Amino acid sequence: MLSALALSICLQSPFVKPDLDTTVMYEVNLRAFSKQGGFKGVTARLDHLQSLGVNVIWLMPIFPVGKVRSAGGLGSPYAKSSYTTVNPEFGTLEDFQALVREARKRKMRVMLDWVANHTAWDHPWLKNPSWYTRNEEGEVIIPAGTNWNDVADLNYDSQPMRAAMIEAMTYWVVKQGVDGFRCDFADGVPADFWKSAITKVNAKSPRALLWLAEGARPDHLKSGFDLVWGWPTYGALRDIYAGRKPAQAWTELGLNEKMPMLRYTTNHDESAWDNSAIVNFGGKDAAFGAFVLTALSGGVPLLYTGQELGWAEKIPFFDRSEIDWNSGADELRRYRALMQFRVSAGKEAVGPVFSNAKVVGFSKVHGGRTTLILVNTSKDTAQTSVPAGLQGDWKSVLDSGRTVRISEKQSLDAFQSLVLSRGK
Repeated sequence: MLSALALSICLQSPFVKPDLDTTVMYEVNLRAFSKQGGFKGVTARLDHLQSLGVNVIWLMPIFPVGKVRSAGGLGSPYAKSSYTTVNPEFGTLEDFQALVREARKRKMRVMLDWVANHTAWDHPWLKNPSWYTRNEEGEVIIPAGTNWNDVADLNYDSQPMRAAMIEAMTYWVVKQGVDGFRCDFADGVPADFWKSAITKVNAKSPRALLWLAEGARPDHLKSGFDLVWGWPTYGALRDIYAGRKPAQAWTELGLNEKMPMLRYTTNHDESAWDNSAIVNFGGKDAAFGAFVLTALSGGVPLLYTGQELGWAEKIPFFDRSEIDWNSGADELRRYRALMQFRVSAGKEAVGPVFSNAKVVGFSKVHGGRTTLILVNTSKDTAQTSVPAGLQGDWKSVLDSGRTVRISEKQSLDAFQSLVLSRGK
């Protein structure tokens, strides 16, 4: 039987499958998002997320973390010791249910981070060694080709393990009202499992679900995933802002990539192991310009914990940290302005594209409104030639509708972004 929560969701708030053209995803690092570091902290900031146009909340793994062979600190949330309980560090199951319920009131979906490739070493499934990959001596091993010593590799030749995995996913959808899954290291799991799991879980769900593969294999979409991971576009942006590629590379890839892809300028991995977007791209203006390109070029944009504040520090996820929500007011204003405008800008870059080595320039037409996007990807003042039909007066999306006159030879300051609108 459905739980009261799931039945209420099913009967009162039927959802259709998200329109990917209007979907905005926000990744929550529960160990950094709030002082209390849990579900209640997210619930308290749902209105904040909604003001950014967010309609899908991706929670990093909410499950108990393994203690055996722990990688240090509080342990990796990706080394979970259960698939069906919540980490008490983040609160209770009732706290999680309240988050889902309050998100639903705001027409926001809650997506779980699902780790299907491996478990912690103290996961109860270890009682069934045949469910895990073993060496010639019969010993359970870590995932091949990795140094992930805190996790044990699952064996997808085991049909009972596959059935248990699908049963666990179904539990969160049917009993707890979850709206989809971000599937970690999807490339490490066979395509036929994903096809079976997605088909079976969808069939049991009272709602259409959103499936995101953290992977690059071309078979993920055939298996039923709605979105794949945006490594190509992220890599292109990093190369452009580092001067390794000209800005036209975004025109060639970012504007022409038709695969349904999650696009980002930072996430938990980049922020923890590399650096913040502010550092990686060359400052707040550079990081914002890169995000403008991800948000207005197609695909689904991702915001990561604190990104909208221009948070410049690394954010670990093996330990606690805390975002200062009283900081970054100016940065937050322009992120909000951009994201609240995004839907009215439409999906396709249907107008002229006029990028050069330093500036990405393109226009979009949607519902009688024309949008002009100019982003200087360099640390120097740069100039670009603007087509005649796009010259003249525009209203600034990022600066309270201020009038901006665009000339044939338009100059932009270092890392400057212009998002301009005219028409209906």
